[in-house]
Amino acid sequence: RLYIQNSIYDNFLEKIVNRANKIKLGPPMESETQMGPLSSLNQLEIIEKNIKLTLEQGGKLRCGGTRHTMSNKGYYFPPTVIECENHNLPTAENELFGPILSVMKFKDEKEVINKMNDNQYGLSSGVYTKDINRGLRVSNAIRAGITFVNTYRLISPSAPFGGMKDSGYGKEAGIESIKDYTRIKTTWFNTSDKPMGDPFTMG
Repeated sequence: RLYIQNSIYDNFLEKIVNRANKIKLGPPMESETQMGPLSSLNQLEIIEKNIKLTLEQGGKLRCGGTRHTMSNKGYYFPPTVIECENHNLPTAENELFGPILSVMKFKDEKEVINKMNDNQYGLSSGVYTKDINRGLRVSNAIRAGITFVNTYRLISPSAPFGGMKDSGYGKEAGIESIKDYTRIKTTWFNTSDKPMGDPFTMG
């Protein structure tokens, strides 16, 4: 999902569509390839189903939307941009794990935070703003496992990564991941040769 503020919506959307149309699909091992195939036929069909439902419910297709001509050689699907009036449309609401971007307008900070959090998933999110204070406020308010501000897709072995809500449990990387793979157990040993007292008293 992508939320664009009303004042820049039309111009920014046009730039996104133009960029999406220039992305080169192809085999991952070829140097000119910018996007490879999907992981499986099942995932391809899930994406197609969600796009179909979204368009039937009022979504407006701006680019992509159908299998690439290379689909006979793999599960290729082009970058797809859909305008959505409703942020609860299928492509905007579901985790599709494919090159689908649902684009929506927002008026102000409060509205976009409410819309972003009105979803059962919360893997990652991003905020782009010239106002660092707004970036701090919004990133703190978003219920997602990771939030990028004025950047995207940075990773580090020391930074925990993982989702919230239905996007997963636990973390990978960082000390938090070690804790997630650890089960704490307490075991008491009496090493004294003295007779054991009554275990049911505090004495």
